[in-house]
Amino acid sequence: MIWDMDPGIDDAVALLLALSRDVQVDGITTVAGNVEVQQTTKNALRVLGYMGRLDIPVGMGMPKPLVRELHTCREVHGEDGLGECGLPEPEAEPVHFLELWRYPPHKAICTGPLTNVAVALLSIPNLSSALREVIIMGGALHLKPWGCGNVTADSEFNFYVDPEAAKIVLESGIPITLIPLDVTADPKLAFTRALLEELEPETPPARLVSHMLDFMLGRQGSVNLHDVVAVAYLIDPSMFEVEEQKVKVELYPVRGKLVRDPQGVLLNVCLSVSPKDLIQVVLEGLGFRRRS
Repeated sequence: MIWDMDPGIDDAVALLLALSRDVQVDGITTVAGNVEVQQTTKNALRVLGYMGRLDIPVGMGMPKPLVRELHTCREVHGEDGLGECGLPEPEAEPVHFLELWRYPPHKAICTGPLTNVAVALLSIPNLSSALREVIIMGGALHLKPWGCGNVTADSEFNFYVDPEAAKIVLESGIPITLIPLDVTADPKLAFTRALLEELEPETPPARLVSHMLDFMLGRQGSVNLHDVVAVAYLIDPSMFEVEEQKVKVELYPVRGKLVRDPQGVLLNVCLSVSPKDLIQVVLEGLGFRRRS
């Protein structure tokens, strides 16, 4: 399995959860998104070093979207992209991201803008036929009151940053499971200051997550860790309600808007998740204990 990401706090928490739960990750490719690609690459290597998993190769990917200027989110994630967490500099060097996609994986999970995946599909023959499933955190379908955009009223961040790439990937014919903001932005999945104060971090991953959440909560009243929901789907898809939907990505006039369309592509779309079960998977997986 290849993981394409743009860490970013929520990507980092998702990676910590996956490694803590022994999810198989055979390679990571990094893309510009939450911060520039040099920093997302450094952050992936920093987290892997913290977890003692520098055996997982990291490929540095595209520095900007296919045709647009890069839109980052440092105001949420901090100058280093990880909430100024103080992790040491990486001990390993990245390779070029196409080296990791060139031997086609059977599965991929994508939690950042889809630039790398689009370039890989356009560059590597037979990649689309080799992929049996791609899990994508992205888009907002307005199926729930909270299922609206988080950059504009209509556009989710990953699809907004590179809508052309999102369109290429969604229309590639590969089997896709989409996890939109209609699931990940559920208020019942939010971390708050009150919840964080109830939790005792008992493991190194939990202590690092606690620091990063504290940073985000200093800037926001509550935090939804969107990318973590995608990893929870990998761990236990039975928690999710999934339905086939025909959708398309709009390029203009609304950049990165995801809409249901009878002429669109048929995807498996997650519509909801059990909040209680998901939070339990996340907290137990990372090593948090509720204080009595």
